[in-house]
Amino acid sequence: MVLVTKEQLEFKELLAGQKDRIVEQSKKQEDQLNQLIERERHEEEIFEQEIETKKQEQKLQFEREESRLLTERKGRQEEEEKQQKIIEQELEVEMKTQQKKIEELEEISKREKEEWEKRVKEEQTKQEEKKEMAAVKIQSVYKGYCTRKQHKTEVDKRWKKAQGKRREERIKEIEKEQKKLEEDEERQKIQDEEKRVKEEKRKEEERIKKEEEEKRKQEEAERKQREKEEKIKKEEEKRIKAEEEKLRKEEEKRKKEEEKKRKEEEKRQKQEEERQRKEEEKQKKKEEEERKKREEIERKQKEEEEKVRKQEEEKQKKLEKEKQEKEEKKKLKEDQQREEMERIRQEELKKQEVEKQEAELKKQEEKLKQFLNEESDDTNDNKVIKSTDFITNGSISHRDKNSPRKSVRRVKDGLVRDSTSASLNGDTDERLKNGLSSMMEGLPSHLESKRLGWIKSCTPWSKVSNEPWKLKASTSKRPPRRPSSAKKLHMLEESIITTAAKVASLRQVTTVELKDLPGSNMSTLGQCTGLQYLKMVNCNLIAVEGLQNCKQLQYLDLKNNKIEYIDLKSLGSIKFIDLSNNSLSGIHGMDGCTDVRWLDLSDNKITRLGGLNGLRRLHTLKLGKNQLINTSGLGDTPTIQYLDLSHNHLQEVQDINKLCLLQHLNLSANNLLQIPDLQNHVLLHDLILEDNNITSLDDLNQSWLPLVQKLNISQNR
Repeated sequence: MVLVTKEQLEFKELLAGQKDRIVEQSKKQEDQLNQLIERERHEEEIFEQEIETKKQEQKLQFEREESRLLTERKGRQEEEEKQQKIIEQELEVEMKTQQKKIEELEEISKREKEEWEKRVKEEQTKQEEKKEMAAVKIQSVYKGYCTRKQHKTEVDKRWKKAQGKRREERIKEIEKEQKKLEEDEERQKIQDEEKRVKEEKRKEEERIKKEEEEKRKQEEAERKQREKEEKIKKEEEKRIKAEEEKLRKEEEKRKKEEEKKRKEEEKRQKQEEERQRKEEEKQKKKEEEERKKREEIERKQKEEEEKVRKQEEEKQKKLEKEKQEKEEKKKLKEDQQREEMERIRQEELKKQEVEKQEAELKKQEEKLKQFLNEESDDTNDNKVIKSTDFITNGSISHRDKNSPRKSVRRVKDGLVRDSTSASLNGDTDERLKNGLSSMMEGLPSHLESKRLGWIKSCTPWSKVSNEPWKLKASTSKRPPRRPSSAKKLHMLEESIITTAAKVASLRQVTTVELKDLPGSNMSTLGQCTGLQYLKMVNCNLIAVEGLQNCKQLQYLDLKNNKIEYIDLKSLGSIKFIDLSNNSLSGIHGMDGCTDVRWLDLSDNKITRLGGLNGLRRLHTLKLGKNQLINTSGLGDTPTIQYLDLSHNHLQEVQDINKLCLLQHLNLSANNLLQIPDLQNHVLLHDLILEDNNITSLDDLNQSWLPLVQKLNISQNR
């Protein structure tokens, strides 16, 4: 039977209450989201109805204009039919000339097709050659892989040299190919331009020839008419001479009348030609006006459709942004709740394990007391019994109910005292050894030896927690200089901050979330004295400064920027700092941040550890994807429970013995040659050592790690 204390019951009730609160909050959030979705649907329906009414009105207008245009077209068609009969004769002559031109163009197009087919064939041959070269390269790579397995060390050196040469050759080949492609494109452009110019010249010459031929025809017709008139005049003169003088006057009158008629006919012909020309111009103008009207109508329709589409896209973008922000907030809350639940669960497990260990120790001590009472005749035996009673009464029975870690520490100290007190006399030493061996009959001998070795070599948390690092003020190296590019940045506008926080003044600001901004200076945020939550992602920041007055700041998320300089001094209430994916070269500017629990500096350019001695309550430290060479300085923060040093250049792990509370250790993708010293890490749950150069597991076999649940040593030697 497992006894359940009042504190455990109260703790379970608290957990149940927290679960109910979380469920109620999630239900409320779901109801709010459903209401927002219904409102958005209603607005979309109203918007769609308005769009449909506008479209119907536009259709009616378009139909009216079409009917009007049809009536106008019918009248024009009747007039055009009359004119077409006159023009058909002229078109027949032009058709013959155009057929000749078409034949010439067909010949030119055939030549161009032949040239294009030749180019396509050449490109196909080039691609086939590239494929063959790629296959040859793949085969060579596979053969190289087979040889690397046999002669890895020598092949690695040669491979690096060859790789450099290949890269240079490949770069040269790519540059040559690019130059060839550019030259081919320029040649093609020049050829196309020359063809276009030739075609335009040819068309211009043909147009000039047509005009010259028409002029020549008109001149010949006029000349023929003049010749005919001259002949008629000569015949009339001969006839007049032959006739009598009496008729000469009449003939002169008749000539005058004929001349008048001829002039009138010429005038009439000219007037008709002008009238026809004017009518053609009018028709062309009307057609152009109609075409412009149609284009304007189509353009207006397109503009309206684009406006509607843009409005819809803007609404969708706003909704998506709001949803993303809500999801991020939900995820943060869920992560925090999960972490709290996990921490509570781990504490419960630790309590249960401590209680089990205490119960086993009590049983074993009772057995030892019985064994000693049966054989206690001398005074030395009584001394040993008193010492063991002191151990049981002082360290195990009087357990602190509120701190399971202290109880574990006391059990360890009790076992050490037991081993020291048993060495008082020679006779009692042998008896105590026999008693302890009978106590630990449940464990195998090799595990028992590891446990005893850990008891002798471990440094307890009481010793680590009372070291001078707690009392000394944090002394860090000289911080780097403020980058000169930060001086040129503009100040962050107050309107941007107030709109993001949805408040009237900077003093009312408590939360700020900004994304995708140009580079700016953060000093204006120093006026937000009540700021608690700050998130600026993808804002092109270079320096973090000017936040000394934000004493209430607890959450700082500045990932995905270009930060090189940090100044977070005297921010004692900050707990969460995320500076991942920036350009930091070292850890600095955190003096006085004594309450930081979570620090993420992954994906930067950090080479050495330093500036962590002021972080006295640090729980999680992420330094993955940096350029770390060593880990000296980790001992300044013994409260770390989660440590990520993956994707660095570490050959060994130093200054890790003081991290006796460590539960998660990630050292993947480094250059480790051996497993780090884990003699003082009994609480370790997760150990990740994949993608290193570890050759043996002897050090791991000698360590006492009873709580390990996850161990990954893949991709090693």
